[in-house]
Amino acid sequence: GRLLSSAQAFLEGCKKNKTCYNSDIAHHDYNGVFMKGMRAFTLAEVLITLGIIGVVASMTIPSLIANHNEKQTVVQLKKVYATLSNAYVSVLNEYGAPADWGLPSKNNNESHDMFMAKFDNYLKYIKNCGTTDNSCYTDKIYDLKGNPYTSDVITVNSFKAILADGSGFALRVWNENCVLDYDICAFFEVDVNGLKKPNRFGRDIFRFYVTPKTIIPYGSPVWPGNDDQNFDNKCLIGGGACTAWVLINENMDYLHCPEKLGWDKAKSCK
Repeated sequence: GRLLSSAQAFLEGCKKNKTCYNSDIAHHDYNGVFMKGMRAFTLAEVLITLGIIGVVASMTIPSLIANHNEKQTVVQLKKVYATLSNAYVSVLNEYGAPADWGLPSKNNNESHDMFMAKFDNYLKYIKNCGTTDNSCYTDKIYDLKGNPYTSDVITVNSFKAILADGSGFALRVWNENCVLDYDICAFFEVDVNGLKKPNRFGRDIFRFYVTPKTIIPYGSPVWPGNDDQNFDNKCLIGGGACTAWVLINENMDYLHCPEKLGWDKAKSCK
């Protein structure tokens, strides 16, 4: 091969002549260092490095995905809450409180339909299933720990629909004669990702109570004398009362460090 004075000249020569030989590399130096003494990584070393990268990725990527999904759930839940709350304010302005709507018994399917008929001008649906079609809401619900949960909206006919943002909900009238500020007139059970899994309270299913004046997240600490604010018993065990926690603290850290959290304790794992 051609004798070159440096690796730089060697490479330039190769580029110009479009021909290089291993012997050229072995017998020429760059700044006093013979290139014969330099070597690349072996295949084994490359494979070991890739293996290490794969192990690290397998440990960190699931955590990153879970963290992203939780943040998305928080955003979606806040959006649904705003949608329902704003609609209810408009309904109250137009029709007054639910006790004045002439609703039949809560055990009458017509009561659920009549209740949601007041929202017709204020909510946009992808699909309105009413009380006769169950295709808008899951037929299997689980608690926070993954145990089967018998929800009122599944065992009885309730109003079901899919909102414009893709979230599904079921509504059931609870007390047609609600008059006190914290009486429960009805409740919304919302699945923020529609019919997709996991269909678990505290993960993608959340509940709201409808009172004569507003919609309150299940588990709210501002509800006087109501045991639903008990974080340890109502959120950490069943998951139903996690709604207020997610909205107020903007996290789902009860999935990661439940022993540290509480309304009178830490509000996040950090």
